[in-house]
Amino acid sequence: MDHDQQLAAGAAILATRLAPLGFTFAVTSSGDSAGGPFAAGAFTRGRQALSFSVRHGALGLVTYHLGDQEWTHTEMMRAVGRPALYPGFADGDRLGGFRRLLGDLEACDAFFTTDGTEIAGAIRALPPKPKGFRGLG
Repeated sequence: MDHDQQLAAGAAILATRLAPLGFTFAVTSSGDSAGGPFAAGAFTRGRQALSFSVRHGALGLVTYHLGDQEWTHTEMMRAVGRPALYPGFADGDRLGGFRRLLGDLEACDAFFTTDGTEIAGAIRALPPKPKGFRGLG
């Protein structure tokens, strides 16, 4: 499975949750770069988006967007108060990252089932994550 096929297959997994909520998927870029072959795409609805990429056979960076604001998946999961399933550990399943992300998206209803402004406020109110060993726990 190449990176374009992996992106499409992963998007199909995420679409089971996002399409019924009015989000549509589009490939945003694909090709070769200094870091190797990649493909990127996003689910969007109005001013909201969930973007992600595939590189080296794995789901890469996942970013939430609301207008000109954006947050990492780690920030979103901290805001909803749930431990993240994604990224998890590599298990040989090239779509495992997408399956784990799907499990996390179910905890993010405050972003996906509304206009996202309430969760945006919660993310902005997060205290900075501790650095060093304190940040691991």
